[in-house]
Formats: sequence, structure tokens, C-alpha cells
Amino acid sequence: MSEAQIEAELRKLWGAYAHMRDNDLSAISTTSRLLHKCDTAYLRSRVATEMTELVGVISGEHRHRGLPHDVVLEGSQVCYWVYLLSLSEGIEYGQLEPHLHLVQGANVYGGERPRLSKQIDALAGKIETEMAGELLRQLQAALGMVGASCGSCGVEVGEIVKYDLAQMNSRDYLRGYFAAASGNG
Repeated sequence: MSEAQIEAELRKLWGAYAHMRDNDLSAISTTSRLLHKCDTAYLRSRVATEMTELVGVISGEHRHRGLPHDVVLEGSQVCYWVYLLSLSEGIEYGQLEPHLHLVQGANVYGGERPRLSKQIDALAGKIETEMAGELLRQLQAALGMVGASCGSCGVEVGEIVKYDLAQMNSRDYLRGYFAAASGNG
């Protein structure tokens, strides 16, 4: 998947989250409920937790079904919580630019997995505890670390995007959004 395709697909995905933020679907969607609650301390802790699980995947200590699948699963979870935290904090897609940070992370990875694990762990601690003034840069760095994790494990970043979109497309309450986003509604 090219960077332009990744961006186009991520914009659809981001739009789905923004739709759940802007329309109260709390009764049928945990994601919408989280976006309406805006508990940023909780969202920060979830980003940090998922980053720690991603470290476990790349270090070989946390497994579900195998390395490629697990990188996609845990990378997807980091992205999910980064997107929810961003939207809750009023950070827009154009500020976060997730496609750039995911792709750049995958393209510039040049380190060993143990060093990458330490970098992700350090960043997870900062996201959970530091002040909001650094949040945008921290979230961009988290996305870069997801990309680097993909690069270090031979997984295409686009696989995370495809996985996330498939998850969101399976939600009945988002059918109208995706139909409109595809020009079919």
C-alpha cells in the first residue's frame, strides 16, 4: 500500500472516529462512549499499556498467533488509543498526520529490536505521565514506533490500516458513515 493509499484509508478511519465523537452513539458503541467521556488520563494509560504490549510482541514475550499477526494486532491497538486520545484532546488529523509517522517509522527503522523496545517503553511512560504541551509530539512518536515495529518485524504498515478499517466496517452503526465516505450514500 502506498503512502497516499495509507493516508486515504486512514482519513476514512479517522472520520469514523470523529463521527462517533460528533454523534452520540454511546448506547451502542464503547468507542463513542470513550470519546464522549473524554477521560484523558484513562486514554493516556491505555496508550501506554498497548505500547507495553507491543514491546512484548517485538521482544518475543507477548504472543497471540505469531509475530506478523501480533504486530498488526498490538500496533492497531496503539493506533486506536492514540486516535481516541487525539480526538479527545482536539487534535485534528492534519496536526497528527498519522500516515506520515507510521510510514516514516517503518522506513527509517535501523535499530535492533531490544533498543526499539527500550525506546517504546520510555515513550509509553512519558505519554502516561507528562503534561499536555508535549502530547502531540508524543503521539506522533508513538505512531512512529508502531511503524518502526512493523519495519523491524517485516510487516507492512498498510496491514494495520487494513485491519483497523475491516474492524470498523464490521460495525452496523457505521454503515451509513462508510457509505457516505465511499460516495455511496
